[in-house]
Amino acid sequence: MFVDDEEDIVEVITISLEEHGYSVESFTDPFVALERFRQSSPDEFAAVVADIRMPNMDGVAFAIEVLKIMPTANIILMTGLDINDNPFLRAQRQLTKKCEFIQKPFRTFELINKLRPSANPSAIAGRIDDVHPTSM
Repeated sequence: MFVDDEEDIVEVITISLEEHGYSVESFTDPFVALERFRQSSPDEFAAVVADIRMPNMDGVAFAIEVLKIMPTANIILMTGLDINDNPFLRAQRQLTKKCEFIQKPFRTFELINKLRPSANPSAIAGRIDDVHPTSM
């Protein structure tokens, strides 16, 4: 599952991941994504990737809600802010210790490397080695 309020980012990342063999359901509204997650089976989404800054519900609140539904969910939060230097993000990281973080802009292979532990290795075997760094 991929969630970002910016349609162009959703389109680019969805296409990039699908080109590398991933099945992606993408959303621009975190409330719609959360409802879809509630309706999913426990193994339907290997990972949830969401932007931190979204209107109406930020990515941290979204991640907390996902973890309430499925405490073992693999969550990757994206941000354009500096992950290491921003005190706000350090506090958020404390709240969401179950989440990975990735800083925008990133390359497709960087996101795929974060997705690897949550993906079924047999489903992506032979594909990861073919990843070429492409700009997002």
